[in-house]
Amino acid sequence: MYYDFTFLCYLRFFSGLTALVIAVLLIKRIKSPGAPYLLLFLVSAAIWSAGDGFEAAAKSIALKVNWSSISYIGVTTSPVFFLLFTLQYSNPARIIRKGLIILLFLIPVTTIIIAFTNQSHLLLWKKVVLTADTNLGVYYYGPYFLIHVTYEYAILTIGLIILLAGAFKVFSIYRPQLWILIIGTLLPFISSILYVLKLLPVKGIDPTPISFILTGIVILISLYKYRFFDIMPFARKQAIDNLSDGIFIVDVNNCIVDYNPALCKIAELENADLCDHQAGTILEKLGININDFTRENNYSVEGRKGNVGNEIYYEVKCHPIYDRFKKEIGKLFLVSDITARKMIFKEISDSNLRIKAEILEKEKLIMDLDAYARSVAHDLKNPAGAIVGFSELIGINLAQNEQQKALQMLDHVKELSQKMIGIIDGLLMLSKLRKEEIELVPVDMESIVDSAIFRLKSEIDSSHAVINKPSGWPQVKGNSFWIEEVWFNLISNALKYGGKPPIIKIQYSAVPQDQYKFMISDNGNGLPAESLAIVFRDFERLGVKDIQGYGLGLPIVKRIIDKLGGEVTVESTNKKGEGCTFSFTMKSCT
Repeated sequence: MYYDFTFLCYLRFFSGLTALVIAVLLIKRIKSPGAPYLLLFLVSAAIWSAGDGFEAAAKSIALKVNWSSISYIGVTTSPVFFLLFTLQYSNPARIIRKGLIILLFLIPVTTIIIAFTNQSHLLLWKKVVLTADTNLGVYYYGPYFLIHVTYEYAILTIGLIILLAGAFKVFSIYRPQLWILIIGTLLPFISSILYVLKLLPVKGIDPTPISFILTGIVILISLYKYRFFDIMPFARKQAIDNLSDGIFIVDVNNCIVDYNPALCKIAELENADLCDHQAGTILEKLGININDFTRENNYSVEGRKGNVGNEIYYEVKCHPIYDRFKKEIGKLFLVSDITARKMIFKEISDSNLRIKAEILEKEKLIMDLDAYARSVAHDLKNPAGAIVGFSELIGINLAQNEQQKALQMLDHVKELSQKMIGIIDGLLMLSKLRKEEIELVPVDMESIVDSAIFRLKSEIDSSHAVINKPSGWPQVKGNSFWIEEVWFNLISNALKYGGKPPIIKIQYSAVPQDQYKFMISDNGNGLPAESLAIVFRDFERLGVKDIQGYGLGLPIVKRIIDKLGGEVTVESTNKKGEGCTFSFTMKSCT
């Protein structure tokens, strides 16, 4: 038999297995800062323990040396992985460059090579003595061993210093997990020192791999009790210290146990140590009583400090802290400067008041304009009617003296008077539309269209226009009077701007949302694209200069259809003979 496995051998194997199990558990948190290096540290520890277990069981010096060489893969690399872990865990934002990693592994790689070739130079071990009664190998170190052990302990010491320094920089609620990690790391460190310096009562027994069992248990407690990688104390401390908001933590007695620098600035106590101060004394500086935090205000209270005109406003939020048994163990207070927000809200409030005043003023202006339009309309309509009457009298009186000239002048007077009356009627209709509420009832569209056509009979006959309309009509909701005005203006527009003679086509179709779309097309010259967007504006006349009119017909159509809850549009290819197609929608009775 080449091996004699004892209880200590199996204990070493169990230590290595423990390290591997914890390494597997760490895979779930592999993206956490430092976790990859801690995982590799545990794998190295497993190699160290397994190699040491087989070395202890081996019965020959040659086998012991071979297994010692294998275990040195873990012995030399584990301190480096531990240092890399502490570097990244203490500062998650730190980027560990490849050059540093290569530099740190120069001596470990050299040591591994020397270990596997030791028989040819005896630099690591000068000789190995096998004790007959215990089967333990006693190693006598060569000149290179001092370099190896100095480097290994230096790396471990630097890692421990980083953790110790960090333990005093984090919030107190995070310190237990760091102290447990430090203690767990010290166990194999101390065991290795005792073994190397031969201070143990039994020579040949290296307790370092066995101590990894305790290290594994410590890491396991950190993972599941203190959520080692779920809460990054260094990162959390660094982030909180850089916040402009004040933060402080109190215990169950409302005594401050931790705080960030911003709180000192807010409380105007930059050089004071606020630990052990009562939270109430800090809150009183902001005009807040600690008993003001209730469920009704969602544990959020506003306060202020400073003189009138130079106030600084703060919002303080209180969040309870619970342990894993859901028992409250303290509170966290967040103090935020909301002065800028208050100023913005005040500006918005003042702006809203100004806008409201402007709206009221504009509404009054609209009312004044409506009244002015009605006044102008009435002031113009009476003299215009009188002009028509006088034109008839003048025609009779001047019939015997230069009758032809007088009649021509009188025709012009009459024509102008009728234009004035038309403008006035349009203004009155627009004013009426703006104020009047329209009740939607079922209407007879066929009779409405016929009535509009009848009103335009003179223009239709004089232009020899042709109007094609459907034989049947759908039932829609609207107002007969206003819809007749729509058809009157659209047909009048088609007569004016259509071809010679005008050919007008009226049709309809069902559209979504229980509506019907009515269309009227002419055979005129149409409109360019830039004119389509302004065709419904007041007093716009487009395309033909010798057409009589005053640009109110289409705006009246739009106002009416808007009032009826529909939509009016116009389409045109701007090609001669294809004209324009005006359409509007109305709600169905179904």
